[in-house]
Amino acid sequence: MNSFLELMAAWLVIMLVPGQDMALILRTTVAYGFNSAMKIVAGICVALAIHIFIASSSLGFLLVHSPRLFSFVQKMGAVYIAYLGFTFLFSAWKNKLSALNDGSGSLARLTSLQWMRMGFLSTILNPKVLVFFFSIFSSLMSESIPLVFILACGLGILLQTILFDFIFIKLLSSKGASNVLQKHSRKVEAASGFVLILLAVKLYTWSR
Repeated sequence: MNSFLELMAAWLVIMLVPGQDMALILRTTVAYGFNSAMKIVAGICVALAIHIFIASSSLGFLLVHSPRLFSFVQKMGAVYIAYLGFTFLFSAWKNKLSALNDGSGSLARLTSLQWMRMGFLSTILNPKVLVFFFSIFSSLMSESIPLVFILACGLGILLQTILFDFIFIKLLSSKGASNVLQKHSRKVEAASGFVLILLAVKLYTWSR
């Protein structure tokens, strides 16, 4: 029980640290609303389930003990973060958010699977998620650990993620916050883009 609570506390800290997932949810909520943001969260949870499976298996051991492979995954994550950042900046520059109210924005026509894919790619290559699962999470896993405990930890992480993101999106979608964020939507998108690009540069140089 102590190990479970420690793991949940560590994951809560990871979620509270700003990163590309939070920036993606923020931007999606402001621009496209609650439903689209929750589809992003669904994709994030699918990616987390894969991370849990890998970290609790021999694949996780291989990745942790292969510095070159781990560095390659980190660099791939940096490339995708930079891609998201430039996408946000380009959208802000083109002022596409002004067309969202009538549904004419290009991203407004994305299917549910396409929204989920965005969340999935953001999390599957997220450096802080990789570090968590292949250090803290995997350190608790061994052959002597019951499968029930591993499943409980995985389920706890998924439920905590859904609850945290649901509350975050609800707060962003509240009338007061929504009005303010919509008024400054271009600034929000541009700021998110700059933050993601800075994160990408920092990650890429750190993984060299």
